Amino acid sequence: MRPYPNHTRHGLARWDAFIRTDDPDTLFEEYRSNGVVFFQAIRDDDNGLRGFEIEDADGSILFFGRPKA
Repeated sequence: MRPYPNHTRHGLARWDAFIRTDDPDTLFEEYRSNGVVFFQAIRDDDNGLRGFEIEDADGSILFFGRPKA
């Protein structure tokens, strides 16, 4: 059976992976300058997190970020 990304199965499950980074702004700029297409650009969300999202080749959503300072 092929795995399905969380956001396609459960409306409240936004991500398939949370990758913590201490400096999401710098990582976002590095990825942007290398042509990465973002599912969600860097931002502060309503859950107290700062980060961005990308969609991998299998359709999984990966969040790169940290709690807001």
